[in-house]
Amino acid sequence: MFYRTGDRARLDKNGFLHYQGRKDHQIKFHGQRIELVEIQQCLLDTSISACVVIKWNDDHLIAYVQSSDINAKQLRQHCQSHLPPHMIPSIFIILEKLPLNVNGKIDRKLLPPPSSYFFHPLQLNYTNNLQLIKPHDEIQIILHIVWCNMFQQQQISIDTNIFTIGGHSLILMQLYHRYQTTFHLGIKSLSITDLFQFPTIIGHAQFIRQAINIEKHFEDCWSPLHLIQAPASFAQERIFLDEKIRFSSKSNNKIYAIPLVFRVLSANTPISITRLHRAFQFVIMKHSILRTALDFSTNGIIIQHSLNVDNMIDDMKPYGFSIIDLHDDKDRGIIKPITEIINHRDLFDLTKGCVIQCHILRQYQLDDNLSFKNDNLLTKDDLILFNIHHSAFDGASISVFLHDFSLAYETDCSLPLDDDAMQYIDYSV
Repeated sequence: MFYRTGDRARLDKNGFLHYQGRKDHQIKFHGQRIELVEIQQCLLDTSISACVVIKWNDDHLIAYVQSSDINAKQLRQHCQSHLPPHMIPSIFIILEKLPLNVNGKIDRKLLPPPSSYFFHPLQLNYTNNLQLIKPHDEIQIILHIVWCNMFQQQQISIDTNIFTIGGHSLILMQLYHRYQTTFHLGIKSLSITDLFQFPTIIGHAQFIRQAINIEKHFEDCWSPLHLIQAPASFAQERIFLDEKIRFSSKSNNKIYAIPLVFRVLSANTPISITRLHRAFQFVIMKHSILRTALDFSTNGIIIQHSLNVDNMIDDMKPYGFSIIDLHDDKDRGIIKPITEIINHRDLFDLTKGCVIQCHILRQYQLDDNLSFKNDNLLTKDDLILFNIHHSAFDGASISVFLHDFSLAYETDCSLPLDDDAMQYIDYSV
């Protein structure tokens, strides 16, 4: 008994079968069997006169269309209405006439290569139009960073269709899960179908904004109290008393230090120290817990007090953000200076709200007797060291802190602060 599978194979002299493709145009695309004829038939339901669909580079479906009165946007919208997402072509190439062979059939070998219709992979600005449209709100900025990282580009216009820059269904699935993680969205609040139908940063930002509003609808019972002083939480009391009683010595105040160390891996993308400083101050302004003092009240109760933003930043100028030059001493290494910073007797002072510090450790090369070409830029192997007291920080805080710090740096603190955002003091009372 034989089963006609539609697969073509060649039998060599050793009796081995070599797969040669298929007799029909069924393909396996991203793990799913697809009949290209179904896509072609869907396209033929429009005003086009002929078409052919091929798989290209394993990751893309390319539709060649013969027409003079339809555009790619109209074809994509039609396919989105009639085909599942994984069957929608990445590129629609519209030709005046499809090439034919001597038998009058479409000659696939003479079709123009799809690569010439994709944006060049080295191009820095991906746009649909001549003008690059940059993101203008927080959500669009976050999506722009995600897209640029995914496609390894410096700029992508927010009106760019993801399918025209090499995107496909698997990438959209990755973005969908990335959005859920980044914006803390539930499965029901964001639909992947919407991302396929509006595959631009503008479109995705709009649906994410709606999803966030849905999530916030269930949080309306929570509202900030705008407190600046309240009794300390149980965790704050425990840490404060433990440090006072067991570790009263100044030399032991490092016991609750949480250090975060980051190394500059490449000098290709310059990192501005001035912008780092502004981003550092911005995060302190945004999160009142990073400027919260703990001390005994006149009644002997431990209280938490959120210090004034402007006064706190002015008071921190001498020590909160500092630059240290690491001279090229191989015997000394980097562990010793980091340890010295963490062990410094004046690292923290809970009674004054001094719970966070940032140190820039710069690698000075003494062999060349040269200083930095630009004192405001970090170079390869320079270090950024954050020290944060456990009374204001824990393991769950790291992702929030790094997200806000990175976003503040990327936007140069241009995004407004939300005065109605919930603070730690609101949850603790």
